[in-house]
Amino acid sequence: MYGPQPGPAGRGKPANRDRWPAAGAQRDWLAFCDEAHRGNGLPSLRALGREMHLAATRVGELLRGEGLPVDEKQARALLAALGATDRETGQGIRLVQSGPR
Repeated sequence: MYGPQPGPAGRGKPANRDRWPAAGAQRDWLAFCDEAHRGNGLPSLRALGREMHLAATRVGELLRGEGLPVDEKQARALLAALGATDRETGQGIRLVQSGPR
């Protein structure tokens, strides 16, 4: 379902869902990212951060629901780092755009 694996896979762990909203567009976005993360062998936050040129802590915030991407470029970078295909990236962008800002 997802494209090539970015960086070393299998060293990360699933995102903590404690701060995810109960329902809605933001939860759908987070679940989409979580599926991509798991589908590509749970690359570490550090590996994802290197791909995105962001700190691992910021990537963790994005995956835990403590923040949203600042713009479409950052959302696309996250999806690419997670290994989403072009089609999946389009779907993910629609999800993040439908959420709160």
